[in-house]
Amino acid sequence: MKKLALLAFMAMLIKGGVSFNSYGCKVITPGQSITLGKDVPCLVIDSSKDVVYWVRMEAIPIRTGDPQLDQALNNMPRALNYVGCDTYREFSKEEGCKFCKNDFSTTEFKVGQVLWYLVVGNNKTDFCYVSGGVPMKVDTIVVKHQDDAGSGRDASHDSRVMVGVNKIYQGFSANDYDWYVAKLPKEKLIKFSITYTNGPEGKRKLLYGLGSGGPTENYFTYCTASHKLVSSLYRDGSRAWYSAFFPGVGETAYCYLKFKKKKPEDPDYILFPFFVKPPLQYPPPDEEGKPKEQYKLPEYSFSFEVIEENKKK
Repeated sequence: MKKLALLAFMAMLIKGGVSFNSYGCKVITPGQSITLGKDVPCLVIDSSKDVVYWVRMEAIPIRTGDPQLDQALNNMPRALNYVGCDTYREFSKEEGCKFCKNDFSTTEFKVGQVLWYLVVGNNKTDFCYVSGGVPMKVDTIVVKHQDDAGSGRDASHDSRVMVGVNKIYQGFSANDYDWYVAKLPKEKLIKFSITYTNGPEGKRKLLYGLGSGGPTENYFTYCTASHKLVSSLYRDGSRAWYSAFFPGVGETAYCYLKFKKKKPEDPDYILFPFFVKPPLQYPPPDEEGKPKEQYKLPEYSFSFEVIEENKKK
């Protein structure tokens, strides 16, 4: 009994003391399915960290036992809120309505209608949740797990992924910053390149920023279309910002870096931070009725190649 009590206590610690059952929620994990009755206020999809998965929601008929009442109720649209994802810590601190983040706008949900939602879990996505729309059948289908630069997880500001030279790295995300640190040799000419390999087209570009961000944490360096370097505050609308080149699907931005030793005893390398920010998956999550075949998850690749001085073009 003591062992069981200890395990239960550890589970509560891991989830920051969150007990979803106390809110009347049903709980599943990615890859599972469930049918929700009309009196279930919310569904929690737990253990969503670093998991990419589909949520398929289908409105099913209400069964009260009174045919006339059933017909009246089933002819009326229901309000469905797919209100997004959260962390155990933030959820525990939230006061008032715990399930009201409104990442997914309230929409009408009719019997027989099916809505798809693509969850792109990162390292802060402890769980996701749905409220409203019941009764309904919910299926979750795992697509893949985060694996930014081969790390097996999401690259984040608080837990950056280390990368090296002369290797091509892949990543993917949706409207989320992926943070990296590159270990680069000094006194070498290095070609940085980044390609938007797949995802939404048109005005949706792959954003990135080289450097630490400076004292303001918002000052970065970018590549121009002519492969030069330009620096500005991130998205400040300045001439420098507008001269930066951010690739669309199938395009590559590249430029050249060189770091010098200031003193002979300085290290032979520099730890060089940078971020990548893909656009939101398309169609947007709150655009109802779109089949999952139309959704595109933004994907990218990047590299730091050590080259000879005379190869620069």
